[in-house]
Amino acid sequence: MQVTITRAELLELWHGLPVLADLKGFKLGYAVARTKAKLRPVIGGFDKALKPDAAFQAFEEKRMKLCRKYAQKDPRGNFMSSSDSFVFGENQEAFDGEMAPLTAEFTEAIEARKRQIEDYNASLLESISVEVYQITEADVPVDASVRQVEVLIRLIQD
Repeated sequence: MQVTITRAELLELWHGLPVLADLKGFKLGYAVARTKAKLRPVIGGFDKALKPDAAFQAFEEKRMKLCRKYAQKDPRGNFMSSSDSFVFGENQEAFDGEMAPLTAEFTEAIEARKRQIEDYNASLLESISVEVYQITEADVPVDASVRQVEVLIRLIQD
């Protein structure tokens, strides 16, 4: 059955399907498997839309090389981080000194990537029609958790 949902809701459904893996019942399993098969190409298109281009990938490789060069390490040799960012400490100035020309060199690629992400985020608000395989309420196991039902709600016929 075709349903119309936003792209963001579709991603929520896609990422929620794995929580249904432990539920039992042939009809439910069949519905989940068929729905995954129908959604996989659509989700693949989302992944392609968000993939950085070659110029930005080159920037990221060089940026990460600088990060590894200047980031502080703990006693075991692991890079230190804070809030998902490398910690440079006393190396911050040296890192910034090499990062500035790198950023200048790749300004176009960085700006293109920002626009790509903005466009992608805007597209998540758009509605899309996708095919899902639906089941009846009777096909839902009585021991389904609230989290599982939140995913299943899109697959249950009204």
